[in-house]
Amino acid sequence: MNRRELIQLLRQRLGQRNPNSFRRGITLTVIGLIHVLFGFFSLLISIARMLVIGIKEPFLFSQWIGIYNVAFELSPMLLWISGIGILRAKRWGFVIGLFWAFLSILFYALLSVIRKSYWGDFSAPLGWGSWIVIYYSILFILAATLSLRKNK
Repeated sequence: MNRRELIQLLRQRLGQRNPNSFRRGITLTVIGLIHVLFGFFSLLISIARMLVIGIKEPFLFSQWIGIYNVAFELSPMLLWISGIGILRAKRWGFVIGLFWAFLSILFYALLSVIRKSYWGDFSAPLGWGSWIVIYYSILFILAATLSLRKNK
């Protein structure tokens, strides 16, 4: 058996041994890791915040604010799940990521309106962390839609 046949045999065996292997670029790996890590740690922070504040406290202001608060605090779970899907190069990872990105933009827009309506001119503007999430969401929407169109 010569060298060429050995390499061809190794390639065939590796392909058969791991049929679920996939090829992805560094970009997908980085995006997937960002989603997994930030989603996981944001979810832990959200759970801690809900335990400290209490789930019922926001409902004392209004039922809609309570629903918004619970949905906002649980949204990092979508980011975490989408990161797992993106790392596994699954289409549903991008779709869940897109859903998270749209929800994030909607949540921060609603947060701005809620702050203005309850505290008026005394309300604090969105912080730099909020703007990072908004800009990242917009960039992810653009990148994911281009990627999903390309892979149809």
